[in-house]
Amino acid sequence: MAGENTIGRTMNLGFLHLQKLALELKCPLCLNFLKKPHILPCDHIFCGSCLPKSKQLGPECPYCKVPCADEDSRHLPFIENLVTIYKGLDAAFHATAVQSVGSGMASLPLII
Repeated sequence: MAGENTIGRTMNLGFLHLQKLALELKCPLCLNFLKKPHILPCDHIFCGSCLPKSKQLGPECPYCKVPCADEDSRHLPFIENLVTIYKGLDAAFHATAVQSVGSGMASLPLII
């Protein structure tokens, strides 16, 4: 029973960290996972398609309002890789959680 409790706590902690990572990998404008992410000089990251739409409102960061021009943004392909890795981790974590529930750990609380 003590071993199951430790596994349950570890899974809850893992789930919490996955949730935090998901928030960091989402565009603050469309709230979806970043697609073709671009970074501005103020270090805010947005989808490549969301940034031009926000620029119609003015030449500034849509999050912090720091002035910036179109040529100030840079593409971040490694963030796309992180999104892919996150999705794989999330799928593996949920598959493990389902297996754990099926093997008798259903009585353990899963804090969400």
